[in-house]
Amino acid sequence: MNKYPKNNHLKTLFMTTILSAMAAAPIATMAGGYILDSDGKIIKDQFGGCSRDSDWKEDIASCRQSAEPAMAQVAQNASSVQTQAQPEIKKRAVILGMVPAASKRSPKPFVGRFDSGESDLTLISLSQLDTYARYLKQHATKKLVVRGYVDGVEIAKLGSKLSEQRAQAVKAYLIQKGVAAERIAIVAMGDKSPIADNATPEGRSDNRRVVFELVSAG
Repeated sequence: MNKYPKNNHLKTLFMTTILSAMAAAPIATMAGGYILDSDGKIIKDQFGGCSRDSDWKEDIASCRQSAEPAMAQVAQNASSVQTQAQPEIKKRAVILGMVPAASKRSPKPFVGRFDSGESDLTLISLSQLDTYARYLKQHATKKLVVRGYVDGVEIAKLGSKLSEQRAQAVKAYLIQKGVAAERIAIVAMGDKSPIADNATPEGRSDNRRVVFELVSAG
């Protein structure tokens, strides 16, 4: 059975259309192991290399020269993308066991409190002494004068000896914390220079005290 139209005019038109389409389409041919387009030029791939067929054995010079720069650019672009993807890591120096820098500021004024007739410091006073111990160990040129006091009732019963014992108790604690004994001087003040009224329990409590004076070694 004839697959073409029986009408000669339609048959001619049909054949013309097919031939025109075939002429417009690129025709790939093979030459020397390369695939050619309809103009007889070697078809290039995305990297600029020559497209080869199954008979290819070795690249001609023009194919090697055109492909190498393109491949090099592709490799450079890939390297650039990989470099940009890496997060920036900032190195920080870590020093283990670093000792904090010595404070240039003197500790707050110390006033140690005592129960009546006692020379043992209260827990609050001991906490303040720890601050002075650290300061003195950091500042080797500083010395400490410790003055002990008694209230008006204690001086009549026990004399000024108790004021010395209170100052001595403070010195012993600082020595225990690492401060050299020769850097601490004690003074027994008795009931001199009261800061409150000895006629009241509250006033006498304020007068039972130890105070500090920081001096420079010279």
